[in-house]
Amino acid sequence: MGEIARRAGVSRSTVSYALSGKRPVSEATRRRIQRVIDELDYKPDAAARALRLLREDLPFVGIGHTAGDHRMPWIDVDYAALIAGCVHHLADLGHRALALINRSPELVAAGYGPGLRAAEGFAAAVAERGLAGFAYPCGDDAAAGHAVVRRIRAEHPEVTAAVTLDEAALPGIQHALAEAGLPVPGGFSFAGVAARRWAEDFRPPLTAADVPAQQMGARAVELLVERIAAPPPARPAGLPAGQHRPGSPPRGAGRALTTPGRGSARTRSSCRWCRAGCPRPC
Repeated sequence: MGEIARRAGVSRSTVSYALSGKRPVSEATRRRIQRVIDELDYKPDAAARALRLLREDLPFVGIGHTAGDHRMPWIDVDYAALIAGCVHHLADLGHRALALINRSPELVAAGYGPGLRAAEGFAAAVAERGLAGFAYPCGDDAAAGHAVVRRIRAEHPEVTAAVTLDEAALPGIQHALAEAGLPVPGGFSFAGVAARRWAEDFRPPLTAADVPAQQMGARAVELLVERIAAPPPARPAGLPAGQHRPGSPPRGAGRALTTPGRGSARTRSSCRWCRAGCPRPC
């Protein structure tokens, strides 16, 4: 599934939703994914069998969670805290008007958990810091990323920085910023939540909290083994301390994409994540 996502230029979750039909996916994206599936001769039989096993009430652990999930065990990334942390980081750098580039309108409208929690974290953080914040849904592809940057620039030219969890839109976002004559990070700062591959493909590498997929999978297996051996009361599980604590710096490829906002008076030691001072700006 990862290879399908890479070739189609979308996220793994979008491929999963296109295959299962459990979440809306735009027709253009669905066709692109299907072309890649046909090229690879991919057979999703194993995934279908797994879904049937879950319906038969066998022990399982969710990677990700939904509203009303108090009766199931799960492990997930704290998207609200991570996006809020990105907002605080940008506010510490002096940015006063920020945009959130969220997931697709279809996903958000359908109640997609990471998108909803990212929006909640963004809204809470901009309110806490007294910032101007503007939330924009964005489709899961480069064309949508390009379009959303143009829309933000047209509707809110005062925005000097953005946060996102729409990793598949990053190539289009970067292209649109370059077209607008906004060098990154000198003219526009950017941060968010993205898998390391997407973050490192950005130029320069994106200031991002990595999505620790391998670690999440390993922890989910541990919880499943525990559940099979001695079924406990259902409980959620977070990632180990340091992966998503509020106020912690995003873990990722680097901090090349954030600089002080226009007109800010930030000093080298004023960043909440660099109290002791940094050899270079965050």
